[in-house]
Amino acid sequence: MTRELPADASVADKLRHALGVVIDIAVDDATLNDSTFTALDGDSIDAVTLSALLENEWGLRLPVALILDRTSTVADLLRHLHAGGATDRPTAASVHGAPGSNDWLVADDFSIDRWLPARAMREGTSRAGRDPRVVLLTGANGFLGRFILLDLLRRAPDEIAHVACLVRARDDAGARARLAASFATDPKLLRLFEQLAGGGRMSVFAGDLIRADFGLPRPIYDALAGEVETLVHAGALVNHALPYDALFEPNVLGTVEIARLALRGRPKSVAFVSTVGLAEGLDRDTPLRETETARAVGQRRARFSTVPGHGYAASKWACERLLGQLAERDRVPVSVFRCSDVMAHPRYRGQLNAGDAPWRRGRAVPRADRGPHSQVSR
Repeated sequence: MTRELPADASVADKLRHALGVVIDIAVDDATLNDSTFTALDGDSIDAVTLSALLENEWGLRLPVALILDRTSTVADLLRHLHAGGATDRPTAASVHGAPGSNDWLVADDFSIDRWLPARAMREGTSRAGRDPRVVLLTGANGFLGRFILLDLLRRAPDEIAHVACLVRARDDAGARARLAASFATDPKLLRLFEQLAGGGRMSVFAGDLIRADFGLPRPIYDALAGEVETLVHAGALVNHALPYDALFEPNVLGTVEIARLALRGRPKSVAFVSTVGLAEGLDRDTPLRETETARAVGQRRARFSTVPGHGYAASKWACERLLGQLAERDRVPVSVFRCSDVMAHPRYRGQLNAGDAPWRRGRAVPRADRGPHSQVSR
């Protein structure tokens, strides 16, 4: 179908045509300006297909994470393509080889020296005991992130002076609105958030995990580097249908940017949200223990698998390896929290992660009147 386009077709025509092929729609100017990919009923598999089609046919790079972002309209995707598709940034193919040429992720791919040059933490900049703490939180508008944010804000101003949040949006005002909207599922929860976030306890910046320096203006990035003491990295593209390559930019590159910020300005600690899925695919009969590091888990992982969640688990394994070396080489304190299925604390009754796989399965069972063997009583 791509051959229907003339050789001199514009980038806009190529994007329109690719969208028509993948999700069978006609993209007019109104759709281009106002609609997001997900609003056009595009799903994770469609996003992977669209990204691959654009790159294979015309050499146009469009990250899957950007396609699936609910704040990016089709016009935003087009602007990204016109800007060159961020070709200066590493990709899964540039790091691990083209798909089909290498089926393994190996430890050497995630050597911290490959990503960030060595540097010693400067002397004389450690935090004095009475200094207020400033925390930077990524993923604050996610299901887990919103409750991490509430907990951090509850601890202000006695333990924490200020919480800065990175939220993907076009501008800071849009980022704050998107964050507030994540609490709007429950009026009581929204009121609690607004109460706790008042009094200058919180700031929100439009930032993007897949961009260098999170896409922040240099003055803001430098200010955060000089003031933040703790990086809570809960941001990621959580999707159990996508392969590792599609998750590389938001998850692996996003963690590289966290490590880069940790080495800038004031010394910082890192709290990283990972997954118990790290144990997926291990050839062993014993469980994965909390004390086992990513290095102990193994020196390589399969890059491709049909097992749901494999790509996400592989991306988190890569992130843990990077941060483990950051702790060893640069003496940055790193804490890793491996989550399983996430549910709200009893104080937040009624809060469900409706897009999570277990909840989707739970809703599907009564509708289909059948379910997995483990969920059906004998």
